[in-house]
Amino acid sequence: MLKKALEQGQTPSKLAVTRLIQACALKGDLESIQAIQKMVNGLEEVIGLSNMVFINNIALAQIKNNNIDVAIENIENMLTSGNQTTETHYFGLAYLFRKVIEEQLELALEKISIMAERLANQFAVYKPVTDLFLQLVDSGKVDDAKALLQRCGAIAEQTPIFVAFFMRSSQKPGKTSILRSLIELIPELVEKEEIYTSIMKSCSVSRDVPSAKALYEDLIAKNIKLDNLFLKRYAVLLKNAGEPVPFPEPPESFEFYAKQLKELRETPL
Repeated sequence: MLKKALEQGQTPSKLAVTRLIQACALKGDLESIQAIQKMVNGLEEVIGLSNMVFINNIALAQIKNNNIDVAIENIENMLTSGNQTTETHYFGLAYLFRKVIEEQLELALEKISIMAERLANQFAVYKPVTDLFLQLVDSGKVDDAKALLQRCGAIAEQTPIFVAFFMRSSQKPGKTSILRSLIELIPELVEKEEIYTSIMKSCSVSRDVPSAKALYEDLIAKNIKLDNLFLKRYAVLLKNAGEPVPFPEPPESFEFYAKQLKELRETPL
């Protein structure tokens, strides 16, 4: 199908190509992934396809074929050889880690963890170990995440990665408990504006009033100034649940306050 579309001069969608690659990886079909990579060579920008899709799925296919050491060696070489095609802070392996955890590939997970820790401790490359930490938390493996954090304390300092994770996760229902688990592991994160705003958004999406109340009370106790978007979300959540709002509700729309915050963050000090 992909080959035919390309021969007819059609541009396949990013989603269609990504899903095709992912399906091949889960079957361990490395040959087909490499064939797709050749087919779309030079069209990645037009399709909007990141090279990381191939890196994650080639590694997953290799792991599925019990070539764990080969997959790990390839990833390490890409990150430490000095001629990286992708900058380390964009080198996201979250998909690979998530699939290894979901598929319960315990030996692969153990070896991947060793690799991620080695990259952090020996090469100061922290993105892989932080991605692994987040996927462990997201999968409910909080004890494993805590142990990883104890072995590699630098994870706690990777604030931009956490901010991106919180903002992404807050858009999906049922993620509030995951985000609160993260706060329990790294408490200082809650004082970061983007983090607590994301947790309140998650509470709103999930209609989780008790968690929203606990967050609000915690921030008030810490004397943290709350923006209007946060307060608007909390007020609407309480009103929809038939509960009293303990402050005057900001009068404008969500969109108004979101735009206001965006402009504020983009304005240089």
